[in-house]
Amino acid sequence: MRAWESPRPVVLAHRAGAGQYPENSRAAFAAMAHGGFRYVETDVHACATGELVLMHDEDLSRTTNGAGPITAKTWDEVRKLKDLSGEAPLRLSEALDAFPDLTFNVDVKSPGAVEPMIKLLRQPGATDRMLVASFSESRLAPIRAAVPAVRTSLGVAGVARLVAASRLARSRWTRGVLPGRGRTIALAQVPERFGRVPVVTARFLDLAHHLGIGVHVWTVNEAGDMARLLDMGVDGLVTDMPERARSIIEARERRVAHRTSPYQNHSK
Repeated sequence: MRAWESPRPVVLAHRAGAGQYPENSRAAFAAMAHGGFRYVETDVHACATGELVLMHDEDLSRTTNGAGPITAKTWDEVRKLKDLSGEAPLRLSEALDAFPDLTFNVDVKSPGAVEPMIKLLRQPGATDRMLVASFSESRLAPIRAAVPAVRTSLGVAGVARLVAASRLARSRWTRGVLPGRGRTIALAQVPERFGRVPVVTARFLDLAHHLGIGVHVWTVNEAGDMARLLDMGVDGLVTDMPERARSIIEARERRVAHRTSPYQNHSK
C-alpha cells in the first residue's frame, strides 16, 4: 500500500500545524512527531546555493528576522537567521533525517527548487517518505519525468481539467483527463471552492476515486467544515489545527463502531 493510501481520512498538518506551532519550524515538526501524527505539509524554496529550505514565502521577512528573497541568500546566510520559533530555518534534508516517522507533502514553491528536488528524490528511500505538490504543472512535469517512482498531487491546471470532466456524463470519463503518467498522481489537493466555482462536489469525488486518486481539501480549520467534508467522503483534511481534525475523525470512528456493534440494542 502506498503511504498516501490510508484506510481512514488523513490529517495533513498544514505547514506542520501552523495554527498551533510556528509554521515550518523544527518545533512544529517535533510536536507533530511526538503527538503521533504521520503526515505533514510543508513548502520549499531553493536558496542561492541550491539547498531546499522549508519556507512558504520567497521573502524572508514574514517568518524570519531576515529580509529579501531567499533565492538571493546562501545557505550559510540563511542558517544564521531565526524563524518564528527562535531557531534556524530547516532544510528539507535535515527534516527528513530528524523526523523519520513523518511523511512529507512538499510544495515546490519556485522553479529553482525543481532540480534540487529531483536530486533529493533520487536518494534511496526518498520517494517512500515524500509526496510532491505544486500549483504549477510546469514544475511537476519534469519531476514526474525524472523520478517515475514519485507520487505527486495535481497542479492547478490538472485540477481544472478534473473539475471540468466531473461535469460530463460518466460514460465520457477517461484517464486522459490526468496530465502525464497517471500512476505518478496520487492526490488532488484542492480548496472546497475556487471563487464562486465549487470544486469539491459529489461528482468531483466520484471521478477522482474512479481514477484512483484521493482528494484532500485545504485549508480546513473549523470543526463544522471538517465534519461536513468528511461526510462527503474526502480522503484527507489539510489543516492548521491537526489535533482538532484528529479528534473529529476519532469521534466519527467511535460512533460508527457503536452503530455497528453486534451488542447494540440487546438487553440482558
